[in-house]
Amino acid sequence: MADAAADGGWDNPAPGSPGGRGVRVEPVLSPPTGEIGLSDPHSAALSPAFLLRHAAKSGRLERALTGGRTRGRSRLRAGADPPRATAALAVEAVSHLKLSQLGLSSLRGVHVCRELTALYAYENELEELDDFSGGMRKLETLHLERNQLSSAAVAGGLTGLYALRKLHLDGNRIAVLAGLESCPGLQHLTLADQRSAEPLTFSRPALTAVGGCLQTLDVSGCRIASLRPLQLLRAIETLNCDRNDISDMVEVAELLRSARWMSDFSLRDNPVSALRNYRHKAIAVSQPSLRRLDGAEVTAKQRDFLLRLELRKRGLGRANAAPDDDGSGGAAEAGALDAGDQRAEAPGGLEGHGVQPSRR
Repeated sequence: MADAAADGGWDNPAPGSPGGRGVRVEPVLSPPTGEIGLSDPHSAALSPAFLLRHAAKSGRLERALTGGRTRGRSRLRAGADPPRATAALAVEAVSHLKLSQLGLSSLRGVHVCRELTALYAYENELEELDDFSGGMRKLETLHLERNQLSSAAVAGGLTGLYALRKLHLDGNRIAVLAGLESCPGLQHLTLADQRSAEPLTFSRPALTAVGGCLQTLDVSGCRIASLRPLQLLRAIETLNCDRNDISDMVEVAELLRSARWMSDFSLRDNPVSALRNYRHKAIAVSQPSLRRLDGAEVTAKQRDFLLRLELRKRGLGRANAAPDDDGSGGAAEAGALDAGDQRAEAPGGLEGHGVQPSRR
């Protein structure tokens, strides 16, 4: 339960997310029976009283609401709204907000929570993130799964979120991933199952901005046809590209050679994974860090054997296939292997392979 406590008590903010248990946490104040504190619940700015009803409990917030008075704590436990002036001040102490599954089309007003570190707003009707990010410089975790967010909405809404570490955008309408320049420390990003009319592509400045810090990326089910843009992610450790349109073994090999720290890579249900000897060739050119491919374990012995086999097939001889002194199983020689006979390498750089050029 340590992780649950660290996330304000919500162990699994989004139903169906991997590894969670869906722990429910009671709000600071009981949910209202009728009016929810908005003149228009779906579009007006969220009031401080409304935000407090959906905030996670914390000692700091309780002190802000009650001033340490016993009478104030009794009022809080009874579910009564604090005075308006008290609520306006106390909302600044909120660290975790759960605004999911409320039918919201706007998050206007959330920016007053200046101490906010985690926001869960999945499964709403959000189309814009207007007046959203300003002031929330401590926000580290943001869940926006299964809304109606477009590429432009996401790019504009991320402005100023300099502390953001985890961003969940699955099931939206993003066609071009952009705006990550405002998130220089982003480590975890999920974009699975986008519902845009076009396949998901990437802005070069966005990937460049997070290339040295992003460790986990999920782009499964986004109709991606090329892996070349993802070579910009120098720190990537876990990459899920399942259920896309990737067919070029050369691009797979290029990515595996360049991904120095990648330990878990998945290409299940792509055309390339049906090619003959796909798994053998992928393991042979991978870095020693790779431990799982398509959900199955990769061992050092497997890599060494397949590397030797590939080298012998190409007439390079047993001597060149000897393991390195560090026991990596010949990873240096793996860089000399061709990725496969099925495809010829396409000309050009990253443009034309799912990367949008930067605008000057």
